[in-house]
Amino acid sequence: MKKSYTKMMMVLTLSLIAGLTVQAQDQWSVHSPSQKNRTEKPAQTTEASEIIIGHCNIYDQIWPYDGISLSYDARVGIGAALTRDMYEKYIGNGIITAMYVGWDDEASTAEYECFVRDGSFNGENLATGSGTVKMGWNRIELTPVPVQDIDRLCVGFYTDVKKDVCSIPKLSPSGVPNSIFLFSGETNAEGKELWYDMHLVEGMAKMPIMLVISDPRGKLVDLVSVSDFRTNTIVWREDVHNAQMTVKNVGSNNINNLKISSIFNDDVMGNDDLVELDEPLEPNDYRVLELPIYCLGTGVHKFAMTEVNGNKPISADTIEFELIGVPWDIEGKYKHRPLLEFFCSEENYMYPTYWDEMFYPGFRNFESNYTLVMPHVDDKYMTGDNDAIVQMLTMVDNDSMRVLLPSFTINRQDNLEYMVADKGTIFFLGIPLHYPDDVEKQEVVNTMYRDIMFKPTFASVDIASNFTDDLSLVNIDVTGAVEEGVLPVGESLYLTVYLMERNVVSYDQLFWGDKEGQVNEPREYVHRNIIRDVLTDMWGDELAQTGGDYSQSFTVELDPEWEKSNLYIAAFLSRSVENPVLSRNVINSAEGVIGWPNAIYGVEKDQEPTVTSHDGVVYIDGESRGVEVYNLAGTRLENSNLADGVYLVKKEDVVAKVLVR
Repeated sequence: MKKSYTKMMMVLTLSLIAGLTVQAQDQWSVHSPSQKNRTEKPAQTTEASEIIIGHCNIYDQIWPYDGISLSYDARVGIGAALTRDMYEKYIGNGIITAMYVGWDDEASTAEYECFVRDGSFNGENLATGSGTVKMGWNRIELTPVPVQDIDRLCVGFYTDVKKDVCSIPKLSPSGVPNSIFLFSGETNAEGKELWYDMHLVEGMAKMPIMLVISDPRGKLVDLVSVSDFRTNTIVWREDVHNAQMTVKNVGSNNINNLKISSIFNDDVMGNDDLVELDEPLEPNDYRVLELPIYCLGTGVHKFAMTEVNGNKPISADTIEFELIGVPWDIEGKYKHRPLLEFFCSEENYMYPTYWDEMFYPGFRNFESNYTLVMPHVDDKYMTGDNDAIVQMLTMVDNDSMRVLLPSFTINRQDNLEYMVADKGTIFFLGIPLHYPDDVEKQEVVNTMYRDIMFKPTFASVDIASNFTDDLSLVNIDVTGAVEEGVLPVGESLYLTVYLMERNVVSYDQLFWGDKEGQVNEPREYVHRNIIRDVLTDMWGDELAQTGGDYSQSFTVELDPEWEKSNLYIAAFLSRSVENPVLSRNVINSAEGVIGWPNAIYGVEKDQEPTVTSHDGVVYIDGESRGVEVYNLAGTRLENSNLADGVYLVKKEDVVAKVLVR
């Protein structure tokens, strides 16, 4: 097994558009004195039969002196580009009538010359307007023009900026493409203005520019848009489930109710639901909602809001998503055992705190129901050429800034029971912080975890393994079955098998004091489990056939340093890594003990052993040291805090059943 001690550094490189001169970069500066107080939130300015669109929100506060300035007096341009998806609903129905622009200089006024252009910042003016603006949001009337059928609208304004006067505000920082363009007086050889896309420049942000569209034909009153659609992938077939999404009111009426439609494979069969909102959704506002969807089979489903306030909108967002529908009649055939992957590193001082205070207290009650593996990143317990880093990066489409340690996944999928740490990832950091003495919160958390543990599945994983007589090798057989007709047609499953070791002791874990340069005495830290060997490909070996029985065998040569009595096997089935990030689900998993050579059970004792239990600990002949405890499924457990029930116990040549109560 290869080892690598190369440290991983995750860096976001911020680069400017080619051609932006150093002089132009240096001339812009950002101001945000912390001693200033925010102004009061402005009252809603949306008028009847009007829609406001843009990269920011009319509700956003403008903070005095939280703006930008130049190091010289200049006439500058500020702009944003609206892409077709932002205004397509209004083409042919809406009229561009005004623009909202922001200003944060309390001591002076300025003249704005606003414009709407076709395609580019050097394009033809579609609408123009001008006016004097003061601190806060300002409405500038434009020459009315219908919303045209084009791919991009460039909106913005020119103004004169005084040297070192902070005047044009920025809002919440966000690297949104097309959200901020700047013109500082430069032109090219043809005399055309040079506008630079600044959305990736550190310190820049969304600009306060919004376009006002009126509705003279009365068609834009009931409109919504949907984004950030999330749903569990593997669900019961022919049942209703929840999808979570961000719903924005992009019309001019308050929204009180929505009619939801689920469609499968473009067939006419579908299901409709009328959802009444607890509170009206106001124009230009948005809310995260959980709305019903129906699983009508395995494959692509469609979701749409076909009515808003009882009216059919002129257009509706249609969301396509894939579901794997598990038939109810196989409910008792396969028991679901989730795979939890807890990514960690000895060199991360948050590892023990995160484990002891956040992760383990919630999951300890379900230990016998899940398979836990801990891929190690950048320390002596990692496998291969740091497989864990490769896995984590692949799971976030190689965006290194979205990889955080420690973190964990459940079945390599999104779960609606949690808010993910970052959109589009499967890494959980937001689990509720709770402690064992918080009984009320613990019960809430247990309910959440229980929902995650008991999901439908349609495949089994079974492990049989044993040491050879000389204890130098382990022979492993992984078998199981996959229900036919559940997976999408033509898709394969992949089997991953790990040789694991429990309770590995380390003395070089880093803690707070180490990070502050203090010298601490070595202290003991016990790793719950370590991946000692990956017996398949990192992403699993493809099953020869999907549907029916499968089997695969392995032989592992043991390292003399491994504690044989703590070794065990973990195996799981997953979907292909070629699937999108949120559709690489683990279907099922298993843990298996490693059988000792038969001779060990042939030793007879002159006197029967005494097996007892007290306070959740098992004793054999009065001793708990060396006693190994397993549940009836063959999973080894810690000999402490055992719940009431029947267990298998082993110490040296003694094997027995014991009732703990």
